[in-house]
Amino acid sequence: MLRFILEDTAAFARRWRALALAAQNELRPALAELGAEVADAARALAPTRSGRLRASIQVEPAADAVQVDVIADAPYAAFVEFGTLRRPARPFLAPALQFARRRLDLLARALIRAWA
Repeated sequence: MLRFILEDTAAFARRWRALALAAQNELRPALAELGAEVADAARALAPTRSGRLRASIQVEPAADAVQVDVIADAPYAAFVEFGTLRRPARPFLAPALQFARRRLDLLARALIRAWA
């Protein structure tokens, strides 16, 4: 049987918060770079008629979270991505995210190894 006794919970809580803050500080720039790569890939994959859809693809980092949103805010972007009853889907965001998913996995593993 394995038993852990945590006697100094305040010190543990301080260290845990410091670790979380360090993770956020390391992740934010990496996620911003990854978000830019996803946006570039989405722009390359987006069908072009007028160029408006490609121009609407942008990266929005969250101010208070470790998060990056890649959005296409053209009014018809969802219709292109998912299709309609009359038009087949022509996905550009989902494949771009799949492209970056492997890099995100490698980034997470590297951070875990660095703190282990």
